[in-house]
Amino acid sequence: MANPALACVDPFLAEDGIEAVRRTLREPVFWQLRLGQWVTGAGAWLPWGVWADCADPSRVVPDQERIVLAFDGSASGDSTALVGCTVENPHLFVVGLWENPGDPRWRVPRGEVDHAVALAFDRWDVAELACDPWGWLSEIEQWARRHGESRVLEWNTANAQRMAPATDRLYQAVAAGTVTHDGDHQFAAHIAHCVAKRTPLGDLVSKDKRGSPRKIDLAVAAIVALDRAAYWAEQSVPQMFVFDM
Repeated sequence: MANPALACVDPFLAEDGIEAVRRTLREPVFWQLRLGQWVTGAGAWLPWGVWADCADPSRVVPDQERIVLAFDGSASGDSTALVGCTVENPHLFVVGLWENPGDPRWRVPRGEVDHAVALAFDRWDVAELACDPWGWLSEIEQWARRHGESRVLEWNTANAQRMAPATDRLYQAVAAGTVTHDGDHQFAAHIAHCVAKRTPLGDLVSKDKRGSPRKIDLAVAAIVALDRAAYWAEQSVPQMFVFDM
């Protein structure tokens, strides 16, 4: 009823095509762009309920499984997050979260963060640690020296050319149910706090307003973690060669 191209005598849009688009677009965007209907809550990044549908708290990532780590750091006001993602059958899980309890004098316990990173490298086969470098360059340099420069990557989350496709990757994976997560309640809260920021390069996630206490750092780290896990999964696929006879 909302889209005449589906209901006319000679429709030029296919229902299965529209259905495919409905699964992969954010719901408010689908209503606006495909149905011409304006809705409230258009800023929410993920449709309601889809993140919960991907929860698999029974899955425990065993020691020495190949994973990637993603780190989104802060000095004080925002939270600092460390998220892991398995390379095979992607599963996102919280490794560490350090949040300001509301104390204006609070600072991220950098020693605790460093210890958590060291424990993660000891416990799992970490293919890569991708880090947002803002405010943590000295620690990132230490991690690179300790764990190998090839395994520690600077990943600027403010770079839209990188973040937009990575954000879309996580959205698509959650919408299609091809990724799971540990069901952590703080993880769910950070995901729920994300507002979609539309750019020419695609959607990015942001807070609802500047200085908002509704943190999203676990969500940002999850976006990076899944993107880098996908990269490493591609590297592990055997290459096929065709020889001319």
